[in-house]
Amino acid sequence: MPAIDPQTRVGDLCNEIHPIFRRQSFQNISDFEYEALKPALQFASLLLTTPELAGFPHAILVAPYKHVPHPDDEALDQWAFQEKGSKLSTRDMAMYNLALNTLADMVVFVASSKTADKTDGKAEDLHIHYGETRAKRLISSQNTHLWHCSTIRFSREDVDAHTQSDFCNLYQSDHGIKRRTFETAKILLHELMHAMSHARLGWLDSIPLGSNKAVETGYEWENHVFGGVICNSNLAQSELRNDVSLMIGDWPAPSITRTYQRLGYPIDVLEEPSSIEMRWWILLVESEWFDKLSTTEFWEKTVPELGMNALRAPRRRGYRVKIAEDGSPTFFDSNSEDASLYGCTIPAEYVEDFDGEIVLEA
Repeated sequence: MPAIDPQTRVGDLCNEIHPIFRRQSFQNISDFEYEALKPALQFASLLLTTPELAGFPHAILVAPYKHVPHPDDEALDQWAFQEKGSKLSTRDMAMYNLALNTLADMVVFVASSKTADKTDGKAEDLHIHYGETRAKRLISSQNTHLWHCSTIRFSREDVDAHTQSDFCNLYQSDHGIKRRTFETAKILLHELMHAMSHARLGWLDSIPLGSNKAVETGYEWENHVFGGVICNSNLAQSELRNDVSLMIGDWPAPSITRTYQRLGYPIDVLEEPSSIEMRWWILLVESEWFDKLSTTEFWEKTVPELGMNALRAPRRRGYRVKIAEDGSPTFFDSNSEDASLYGCTIPAEYVEDFDGEIVLEA
């Protein structure tokens, strides 16, 4: 078996990987590939089990829930949970960990390729950081309140990004290694939230938590932990754009909800988002955010001190983005005379410069 390149290691994390992400739960990947995924699985394990961050999954797996009428259609079933925004108590964590260990026997991860041919006959771009969760008809035989098992599919290309140094220029640099580790952990946990929902409620996956205005369990988790939905910076604008940058936006995001509705995905929007959203840069090359996430000191000192606020992605610079009816985004043109686009969308303490970028005032 070839040795893992030391450059693939990220930070100084040495925590154990949670049993949910154990080797036997990952199908159709080699031992070598699993070894390469370990930094992402260590990071995912911390996001999953840290008491200050576990309020959301605890709500899905353990907390009481109730049936409530849908605000638009009383015939629609809906279940309401209330996540705990503070650090879970010792008792809460004990119940949560018991449920997590049960879930570990009910979830499998499968690496699969989702490339497809375009209408012009050329292969579709690689679906890096793709994921989907499907509840299995097999019912858990364990004596537990969790009953539906799930299969989580994530991209074969994502595995390649961890194992092949020349896979893509996007992942060759130190910043790219941090990005792939972060995004792999994020997508696995995003899908795991759906698996938790299936385990608790069966085929239902319509669970509003707190006062959320849209129901999509994975994105709700991202918003709960990171303060927004994190996405690729696939918009061409300004010299700031580079191949190792990500963006974060508020949830619900019209670019996501409208795209999902158009594609027929089961996302329930309780309140229509604005047609203009803010997208904030998370630039790996100038932000310390990614650096600290992979350090033991951050998880042992900063997170206990700041709680969930420690994980909130920085919002220093960004753009207003116009969202079409089909969900496609375009940067706002600061020179446009269209009054409907130029509204009071800039948050307090930010200003818009000459090329339309929103920056935090000094």
